Amino acid sequence: MAPRASITTGILAVLSIGLSVAAATPAQAAALPAVRFVSASGSLPAGGGRVTIQGHGFTGVKRVLFGSKRATHVTRLSSKQLKVTVPAHPTGTVRVRVVTNAGKSPKSIVFVYTPPPVITSIKPGVGEPAGNVHIELTGKHFRTVSSGTIGATGVGVAVESDAKILVTVPPMAAGSYDVVVTNLAGSSIPNEHSRYTYAASEPWQLVDSVPGTADGDTEFFGADCESGTCYAVGDKTDDPSARDNVPLIDVEQDSGDWAQATVTPPSDPGAFKDAVLRRVACSAANTCVAFGSDVDWSGPAPVVQPLVAVGSGQSWTTVHPPMPADWEAKNRQPITDAACFEDKCAVVGWFRVGVGASKRLVIDTYANGAWVERSPALVHAAAYNTFDNLAVTCGSTTQCVAVGRNGRKQPIAIDIPLTGSDRATVKNLPVQLSGPQFNVTMDGVACSSAVSCVAVGYRFEPADDSEDDNGPPYAFFERYKDGTWTDHEFAPPASIASHHTSLVRWDFPSVDCVTGGTCYAVGGLETTFKSSQGSQWKYAATVTRITDAGQQSVFAAVPDPYANESILGSVFCGDQPTCVAFGYQGTPSIDGDGPLTDVTQFTVHIGSKDRPRVYSGPTFDSHHSDPAAVACATPEHCIAVGSHNVPDGSGTRSVAWIQES
Repeated sequence: MAPRASITTGILAVLSIGLSVAAATPAQAAALPAVRFVSASGSLPAGGGRVTIQGHGFTGVKRVLFGSKRATHVTRLSSKQLKVTVPAHPTGTVRVRVVTNAGKSPKSIVFVYTPPPVITSIKPGVGEPAGNVHIELTGKHFRTVSSGTIGATGVGVAVESDAKILVTVPPMAAGSYDVVVTNLAGSSIPNEHSRYTYAASEPWQLVDSVPGTADGDTEFFGADCESGTCYAVGDKTDDPSARDNVPLIDVEQDSGDWAQATVTPPSDPGAFKDAVLRRVACSAANTCVAFGSDVDWSGPAPVVQPLVAVGSGQSWTTVHPPMPADWEAKNRQPITDAACFEDKCAVVGWFRVGVGASKRLVIDTYANGAWVERSPALVHAAAYNTFDNLAVTCGSTTQCVAVGRNGRKQPIAIDIPLTGSDRATVKNLPVQLSGPQFNVTMDGVACSSAVSCVAVGYRFEPADDSEDDNGPPYAFFERYKDGTWTDHEFAPPASIASHHTSLVRWDFPSVDCVTGGTCYAVGGLETTFKSSQGSQWKYAATVTRITDAGQQSVFAAVPDPYANESILGSVFCGDQPTCVAFGYQGTPSIDGDGPLTDVTQFTVHIGSKDRPRVYSGPTFDSHHSDPAAVACATPEHCIAVGSHNVPDGSGTRSVAWIQES
């Protein structure tokens, strides 16, 4: 047996060893290295940069780790400072740690591997020189962005995500500037999508003196420009009750002044009865065609004749164009649209036949000073001989295309030859969206080339088995590309969808295309809208961009579409890079049934990559103001036309107006 003292000594020895280990831990901890600062917070994934690491305990350094990767070219400057080359590492966040003979530093300093930021879009990309607005940058690698510049001026940045930044725009002189943001790895490289433009103010002002509008009732319904000259068409009368309106055409001169054109009556009947021109279409070949109607009220029933004016400058002649053999003069507006390409034009319309509501097509073309009637031949089913909602556009000198709907409320396209003696031909358009196809309405059509067109419209899907318009509406567009029509459904913009309780309808009064590319449909989205007074019906103006590939993006066209009711009624693109749309906004009555007040005209300038820019026009002291059409002679000079009511004795009269940019 071992002596008692030996056992005690052994136990004490073990306890002594244990106490010795426990007592050494704080000392060891004090000897461990610690990283307190790294001179850079991040690097490109490729690494390679030199950084300084500060801390303490940098004695006997064995390695420096960035995550699991080992730094190279480690230089010990002192026990508190190292200089190393950052190793390559995949994108992500790592910890910087120093390993010495005493052990590994605790996890502390974060280091980020990230590529430089990339800007892919700026919305809006255009603003006023006054600045002080927010713009949204989208792209990638934004999470560590800390600063930015527009031109050489620093800007405030607010990082919302790795893909979105809000930037406060400073005041700057008019011009385009590169937007650059900087993250831990470096600065973004300027590209075509990262420029912000300070646009000089483009106010729209009323023309002080509009010829022919000083007395009586006057209205403008259409406008177009060609070769630098702009035209506004409508009608005027000294006494609205007399039903003796005459066509009114105003022409803008080279000096910028406006003059009233001379409009010669047709040889038959030899004088205007009750005539109006509702739209004008011009081409690059000094040819304009305005259309409307001429109504004789002297008999027991009105006799309606379609009326077409052809001319340019201040000299115009009018004709009653040729009509189908079974023409019956019953429709107040027998021609509904016109279009031209170079020296050739087409007009489309319809007329009623017999006691029923059958509506027969009217199609005439104009070339070399002569009119040719090209209404299509009738087919066996009566429903397929009824047409309305017609709109036409011309994409070449050989053919125009019109859209509308037939008696079965199906969308149709009409191919209209401009040469030879062939008649127009009608074909059904595809509408293969979900649900039954009832009550389609076609609003407009435009072509960006001879082989690329867009037609817009909407349809109602019945809520039951009837054909009533009692179900939800669907806005859609038909895309014509290389000989084939395809259908696509529009989706309301999220900013509007988040406010409305139900979609009532979505109108597209106008569509136009940039030559060779993108098309724009403008209009208004009618919804029941949540407000402090409960649900209200209200229109919110919209702009929908449709690319040549059929992609779409929808914008609310006013900064706050629910402060007022608003709608866009006309858009013009032509050969210019920026399209111009025209509409109005006003304050609705509380119950939604009364007239708008504080009616203000506004224009929307739409670029190919930017959100629309909105410019306010004059406010009319009137409950009714009708913005009718917009057209541009150059990207810098546009006109907008319409009419509004003004007090006149005990009543009101209509006065046509023109705005210019």
